[in-house]
Amino acid sequence: EILFEQVIPVHVKEFDKQERVEQLGFRISLCTTQDGHNMVKVDKVLKLQVTSEKDSFFLHSLEVTEDSFQRLKHDQSILVDFTDFPSHLIALLEHCIEAKQDAHPKFLCVLSTSKPSSEVQHNSLSSTSGSQGNSQAASALPFDSATSVVG
Repeated sequence: EILFEQVIPVHVKEFDKQERVEQLGFRISLCTTQDGHNMVKVDKVLKLQVTSEKDSFFLHSLEVTEDSFQRLKHDQSILVDFTDFPSHLIALLEHCIEAKQDAHPKFLCVLSTSKPSSEVQHNSLSSTSGSQGNSQAASALPFDSATSVVG
């Protein structure tokens, strides 16, 4: 079930490149999967994909199960449960859309990639809230990517 699908202005910060603002497509969906070993157990999976119409190789994705959310919740100090997380994430993204015309937006969506070695790439997506230069991270998510942007 697709919960959200929109294009959002994103501040892209790539390793060793200048920051830029790009219009990126976001798709958030919620689905269920069955464990291969235990056909009785059904997990909910939140899927988030970020794509670019300008670059067909640009793909950042994140899949979060109810179990893996607990670790993410702890690591990122997320205050909501798995069932409420999609609606809160969507609300943050909608704030970023609403604030795109503001000279000093209160909400920014930021995609950061870092590449400390030639083998490992670290990515994160965050929504930042703040004003007049005082910013505070509202949410940060780790991503897997298949992208030619950081090449």
